[in-house]
Amino acid sequence: VALAAGLRADILMEQGRLDEAIFVLNDEALPVLMALGDLHALAASARRIVRVHTSRRQFEEALSLMRWVLGLFEAEDDEVGRGVTLIEIADVLHAQGAFDEAARLQREVALPIFQSIGDLHAQALTLGRLAGALHAQGRLDEAIQIRREEELPTYIALGKTRDICVAQINLAQLLLRRGHPGDTPEALTLFTTVYERAVELGYAREAEHARAVLHTLSGSDDELLS
Repeated sequence: VALAAGLRADILMEQGRLDEAIFVLNDEALPVLMALGDLHALAASARRIVRVHTSRRQFEEALSLMRWVLGLFEAEDDEVGRGVTLIEIADVLHAQGAFDEAARLQREVALPIFQSIGDLHAQALTLGRLAGALHAQGRLDEAIQIRREEELPTYIALGKTRDICVAQINLAQLLLRRGHPGDTPEALTLFTTVYERAVELGYAREAEHARAVLHTLSGSDDELLS
């Protein structure tokens, strides 16, 4: 029943019938999943609702729902669920413009959870979100340090090739925005590396992004990419 309700809600969302989708999730999926005790599936359904609330700038509704989910995970001592839900809360706070609180949750609460359970991929994802919050605050030096010294090395250690490309793009964009001596050459090197690796591995979106930036910076990317 809950699976069918979730699928029906997804179809309604694709059709733009958001109020109906939320009704299905609230009145059909969530009660069944709660009765079954399937908290991770319940959290996934709640995230669908939160995305709609966030897109409508209904931040308090989104935060209220995710804090309820957080309480369920805390009651079960589920550290993975707790960490993921804290990141979801931080994402809503970021969308709301509460960058300080989003960064605090990411650095001081969620990240230590993933460190304690040894989930390197979740650590890297959290670090990327933290860098995004710092970037939004204009704290470029800190954001660059996290991207360069923490997030990117973690993806390299994990061998996550696509994530490496995305992390390099994000780092390069920060360097270009900061504009210190040496930042532009380093960014160009990163974009060139991303382009070559993305072409080799068939990552079309990342390759096109890197090529477009290189073309903008140089006026012609033929020499850079030769």
